Amino acid sequence: MTTSRPEIFISATSSDLGTCRQLIKEALLTLKYAPVEQTNFPPDAGLVHEKLRNQIASCHAVIHVAGDVYGAEPLQREADAPRRSFTQMEFDIARELGKPVYVFVCGEGFPYDDHEPEDDERRALQQAHRNRLLATDHEYTLVTSREELERRILALQILIEQLKKQLRRFNSGLKYGLIAAAVLLGGGILWIGQQGSGIDQKTDHVIEQNRQTDEQLRQLISVMADNNMQLKSQQSAQQLTDTEIFNRVMAKTAEQAGIPVAELESAIRLFVAAVRSNPGASFMDRALADFAEQNFAAAAVNAGHAADKAHERRIAAEELAARAANEATAAKTQEREARSLQGQSLYADKRYAQAVSAFEHALNPDILSRTGQPQAWADLNLKLGMAFNDLASVSTGDDIARYQQQAIVAYRAALEVYIREALPQGWATTQNNLANALGDQAIAVEGAERARLLGEAVTAYRAALEVRTREAFVRGCPIWY
Repeated sequence: MTTSRPEIFISATSSDLGTCRQLIKEALLTLKYAPVEQTNFPPDAGLVHEKLRNQIASCHAVIHVAGDVYGAEPLQREADAPRRSFTQMEFDIARELGKPVYVFVCGEGFPYDDHEPEDDERRALQQAHRNRLLATDHEYTLVTSREELERRILALQILIEQLKKQLRRFNSGLKYGLIAAAVLLGGGILWIGQQGSGIDQKTDHVIEQNRQTDEQLRQLISVMADNNMQLKSQQSAQQLTDTEIFNRVMAKTAEQAGIPVAELESAIRLFVAAVRSNPGASFMDRALADFAEQNFAAAAVNAGHAADKAHERRIAAEELAARAANEATAAKTQEREARSLQGQSLYADKRYAQAVSAFEHALNPDILSRTGQPQAWADLNLKLGMAFNDLASVSTGDDIARYQQQAIVAYRAALEVYIREALPQGWATTQNNLANALGDQAIAVEGAERARLLGEAVTAYRAALEVRTREAFVRGCPIWY
């Protein structure tokens, strides 16, 4: 930044709001601000974004006017990138950078400049942008005429003149690192100068600190409310007046913050003035301003409204989270079932290695847990064991024993869930397959190890025969495999 005046970026389409852009520019000049506009754009969206970001980053705030026209857009963009006009990109970048954005939405009957009509798709894209502005928590002002737009901007003049008187004193910096001057634009407070850094020497770090300053003031007023309640409880014993109590509250809060009382009072006055001049100030900021002015009845009303709004957002967020959780559960089930079917299909096609991979994906703990769906988990381990066993049958060298061992591990995992009394057929099938795998592994070894494996295989076969009896076979028991 090379100017000693606050720089304000003007974001509005030219074809329908050219007159308004000039009106805003003249109003800002009247207020001793430096208006900034971007009128030439490169064709590539990436270059546009970089150019706008650099331009907006050097400004202190953005005035964004949303009419009915979508406007010009980059000629080139990534295939999967959403369509955004230059003006919409300016708004997005300002929010991304944490800049204060003063939003005006043109209401019904607004007198636009004569312009060429846009196609249905562009009108729909702009309407979606307007709907987002109206539906989010970002403060906006609805205007129905150019005169009203001009009045809204010039209404800041009184506040600005008040703040300019204190700019020199605050530019030296406050011990707590609070503010040099505060100019309300949109939903936040634009902090100009901090700890002697000067307007034209702000780095990204300082900008971020400035963005957080209004939140520090909110917290300080909340601390005042805590202190006020504590001291109020002692009022009857000490016979203090309300004014005396609030003076003590201010002194205690300043002491806790580590700043002089006079500086805290000035900072709070600026905060209150900023809130009062902003028709779109949040209910919470209004309540804090009311409390700071000892208008406790109004503070209670506005805090109640803020709580109601927050309640609505919480309920909506919880409902959205519940829907998302249900969708995630359904997606997990479908993913598991699809992977299982993929594995079965690959197994049928004798592509055993790929079948193993599919079954292992289906057993991913992110989509299937033993405790959550034990039978599905056991079924997949049984299928995985079968795929490993057949993979061993078509492998060579050391891979044979390795795959056989992995088949045995999978079968034993299935048996952690398959209980004879509860799932007799699955239990018997797994015992039989385990016995086959143990027998196959025994062939490749000698001596005591072979005897051990064959003994375990015999035990598993006998276990399977506890369910697979002759009588059950005669009665038409389900197919054994």
